[in-house]
Amino acid sequence: MPFVNLRYAKAAAVVSIGLVASACTTSVRCGDARRVHPASILFMMEDYLEFPKIPLGERKAFSFHVTKCKGDATIFFPKSLRMRIPKAELDLTQSSHDQPWRSTLLRVSLVGPDGRKLYDQKINLATDWKGGAEVGSKYSKLWLKLPGEAKLASLESYTFQVEVLRPSGRRADTLEISSEY
Repeated sequence: MPFVNLRYAKAAAVVSIGLVASACTTSVRCGDARRVHPASILFMMEDYLEFPKIPLGERKAFSFHVTKCKGDATIFFPKSLRMRIPKAELDLTQSSHDQPWRSTLLRVSLVGPDGRKLYDQKINLATDWKGGAEVGSKYSKLWLKLPGEAKLASLESYTFQVEVLRPSGRRADTLEISSEY
């Protein structure tokens, strides 16, 4: 009987390797961002843009030039800002507003290829952070209200700018730009 058990073990190993190999991710540079294409047989997953993390602990400006990726019909746009917030600070409704990240003031801009600002907004994390933490998530999100997709769809490239006007009270805080809702 050991021969039969060995045959099943080999079959299980081949299936396991196939599932792991089918769940790979590919990425393509689109200017300063990367378009990530997660591939999986088991799940339907959408492509998204990946930007470098933005440190909130110091006054600084960040600028990311994004182009339409080769073979893409449309260009991806940032839709939300995400921030890891410690569990103890996730209750955004609490009356105590002493979280260090609440002191942060940002300016977020989307600039077209002609230099015209299509979106420009100051974001004060003490008053404008309306996003909440999702169940089971490490992130709290702030959704951006960009101009309508139809207005932006014709763009071949854009520059996304984030300026930290007033830094966080905690130097380790970072912000992530997300093209997912």
